[in-house]
Amino acid sequence: MTILMGLPFGASAEFVVNPDRESGVYRAGDVVRWTVEWAGDSSPPEAATYVFKLGGLVEVSQGSLEMENGVAHLEAKIDTPNTLLLEVAWKEGTETKTALGGAVASPQDIKPSVEEPADFDAFWAAKIAEMAAVPANPQLTPIDVGVAGVDYAQVTMDHFRGTKINGQVARPTNGEKFPALLRVQWAGVYGLETDWVTSRAEDGWLALNILPHDLPIDEEEAFYREQREGPLDDYFRQGNEDRETSYFLRMYLSCYRAVEYLKSRSDWDGKTIVVTGGSQGGQQTFVTAGLHPDVTAGLALVPAGADFNGDQKGRAVGFPFWTSGAEGKDVDAITRTGGYFDIVNFAQRIRSPMLVGVGLKDVVCPPAGIFAAVNQLQPYHEMVILPDSGHQNVNGSQDAYSDRMEQGWLPALKAGLAAPAGLDRNADHALMLERLDITNLRNGANPNSDDPAAAPNYDEALAEPYSNYPDAWVFDDGSPVQSAADWPRRKAELEEHFANEVYGHIPDGVPGVEWLVKTEFTETKGGVEVLTKQLVGRVDNSAYPFLEVELEMTLSVPIASSGPVPVMLHFGWPPAILAMFPRAPGPSWEDYVVQHGWAAATLVPTSFQADNGEGLTQGIIGLTNHGQPRSPEQWGALRAWGWGASRALDYFETDPSVDATQAAMEGLSRYGKAAAVAMAFEPRFAVGFIGSSGKGGLALHRRNFGERVENLTGTYAYHWMAGNYLKYGSTLAPGDLPVDAHQLVALFAPRPAFISVGSPDVEGQWIDQRGTFKATAMAEPVYELLDQRGLGTDVYPGTGPALVTGELAWRQHEGGHTTLPNWPVFLEWADHYLSAPTVDRWVGTWSTAPQLTEERNEPPAPQFENATVRQHMLTSIGGDAFRVRFSNQYGDGPITLDAAAIAQADG
Repeated sequence: MTILMGLPFGASAEFVVNPDRESGVYRAGDVVRWTVEWAGDSSPPEAATYVFKLGGLVEVSQGSLEMENGVAHLEAKIDTPNTLLLEVAWKEGTETKTALGGAVASPQDIKPSVEEPADFDAFWAAKIAEMAAVPANPQLTPIDVGVAGVDYAQVTMDHFRGTKINGQVARPTNGEKFPALLRVQWAGVYGLETDWVTSRAEDGWLALNILPHDLPIDEEEAFYREQREGPLDDYFRQGNEDRETSYFLRMYLSCYRAVEYLKSRSDWDGKTIVVTGGSQGGQQTFVTAGLHPDVTAGLALVPAGADFNGDQKGRAVGFPFWTSGAEGKDVDAITRTGGYFDIVNFAQRIRSPMLVGVGLKDVVCPPAGIFAAVNQLQPYHEMVILPDSGHQNVNGSQDAYSDRMEQGWLPALKAGLAAPAGLDRNADHALMLERLDITNLRNGANPNSDDPAAAPNYDEALAEPYSNYPDAWVFDDGSPVQSAADWPRRKAELEEHFANEVYGHIPDGVPGVEWLVKTEFTETKGGVEVLTKQLVGRVDNSAYPFLEVELEMTLSVPIASSGPVPVMLHFGWPPAILAMFPRAPGPSWEDYVVQHGWAAATLVPTSFQADNGEGLTQGIIGLTNHGQPRSPEQWGALRAWGWGASRALDYFETDPSVDATQAAMEGLSRYGKAAAVAMAFEPRFAVGFIGSSGKGGLALHRRNFGERVENLTGTYAYHWMAGNYLKYGSTLAPGDLPVDAHQLVALFAPRPAFISVGSPDVEGQWIDQRGTFKATAMAEPVYELLDQRGLGTDVYPGTGPALVTGELAWRQHEGGHTTLPNWPVFLEWADHYLSAPTVDRWVGTWSTAPQLTEERNEPPAPQFENATVRQHMLTSIGGDAFRVRFSNQYGDGPITLDAAAIAQADG
């Protein structure tokens, strides 16, 4: 049998198979919907069939492919963590051709099929000792291969049980010490190309490349063909009934000896040894990193040898296909032997970071086994899932892995940078507690507990354990803020307190962002034709290539706009997450916004900073800290998401279709917290719309009602906040905080902000609606200091009434945990501050006005010149005073208005 894995071959099939998610990644229990499209010039074959294989092995459904207009639609469910392979087959003459599609559900939960051998470590320790008893005696033969600036040599070493290791080594001619790179080879019997080491040496590496067989490395092809068809035919199954005779025993130990050889060289830098390979080379990469503690990192593409016994769990088993063609052999012995050579078991012992690529269409090295191996890794690791890839790099299907290796990992490793710490949330949380010298945290409220001490308090009589709140209008030294001229200094004090103790400081040196338009298309939202751009903001990672960070944003602008329009920036979920939930009936928030003549933009916060503690050494926080844990005063996720909103504003300032000076910020729940933080620290936002933000947002920290401060200091939510915030759930109490939520609202001033909550009867009381209202009302003195208006009352209005007469606005709507019912109210209120160019608006206030409060759609009297009037509206704002709004449709000039004309027109 001839096997050459890792080399591209063949052309793409004429059927194109794609799941409904570009990533190919789902959750257990999801239904995967597939599109099968005929891509050939001819008519699609009439007798095409399909089969779904769970784990790449177990057939769960099959049938004839029913096509309409060259397209067929299929679906299958993945109930448990597993992979799913779709095979489409058809005849072309006498030849059967196939096209594949791949998907995976909950890949992080795929487990190994069988337990490891009890004496795994003892066995390999004994084999390494046996090899060490044989001196390597390396022999170098320098050869001029014509590559300037590179020294090249062939190398031969004595090895295990009388065998040899043959390979090639190259290094830069100039210099004394270099990081080392070991390249191990894919399956097959062939020679080595000099470029495989000289190209690495040109890039500054001490590069070693070894052959997996005891053969010379530079013979003619006829020699290797004779070996393939003779003594090395099916070499990978030779001796597979016994761990002492397996062909892989010598191969695995040769990798260990190669690392020892690199360590022995005087030109090694003494720090860095990287192992890399694909397929069988990926298999050897896992083994080398698992056996040798001095390996710095492993880079493995579609690694073989994973989950040798996966068929026992209903999974396809790939190379080395030990039990295939096992006639006449002891299959039980083969199964037992496999445990000593399975990379799943080596993965548990790896202590270096790993980069792994896996193809969801791979039938040579099936993805389920690779996921099982990767899930055993303890150090930091990155998995590049290749949804369109089989085992070879057909049509660039593996380029994403190659790009990460060449542009990210190798430059970082060569520079001696440490990989991201890769701590889980428990470890990261514990480290922060240690840095703060905290040994004990108080428990947060548990809404599922029957114990009154553990359950959240919903009794208003017990909600105010602290009698005093810090004043927004009193300096830290106790002196009063007496005028608007004093406010910048007090504002700076408040910003410092919030940064130090609540949300964290943004460190110096945060990398820049370059915005690119990924796609651009027209569509209809809410009956309005819009131009939608899908944007990506790429963060400069040149200082720390291990991490790639991108901001995902969509922007939809009404096409009929005659000029730059106001833009609403919404913190939202990724499209794949939104697709899991049914859309609420009626208009969406985007529909409301574009119908109003504004642009609607969605920024996905989790695209650049994960919503968990594990993500604190990744994303923009991790990139800025070079993958290391943050210090107690540094930013948490809320501040990082707010930073992302500022970068979105940067983009708006470059896009002529939107007016960045009329940018509004909106978010709900945890994203309501983030929207409040963005408003507080980013003065360029003109208007805020903060929804149900709860504790850590606009609900007062000092109130004991619903969610507590202690809920934000535990492992579930601590990543939102600065590390210093954890003190207030332990050695300090909420009353010790130097600031509270009303001062966060004050930082919005003098800009308008609309605060939204849902009905306590529908939304529940966890978010503390009253505490949010109280914080908003308490900010009024600052607004008044700056000649703006607050709510105008501190009496909680309950559900329904809208307080919209000032720059601070409030409404508790009748619905649940959403801002949707408040969008029409917000937009009408916001019209006093933002204006779309397609609608000229004129706003004034009269102390005497006609008795009219409803909206009329008919044109008023002809005194209104230079435009076709679309609508006019008079709204009572208390007593005899009314606010009047007129709007025209695509007018060329202003509307001429006077109070008498208004009275006459409405009379």
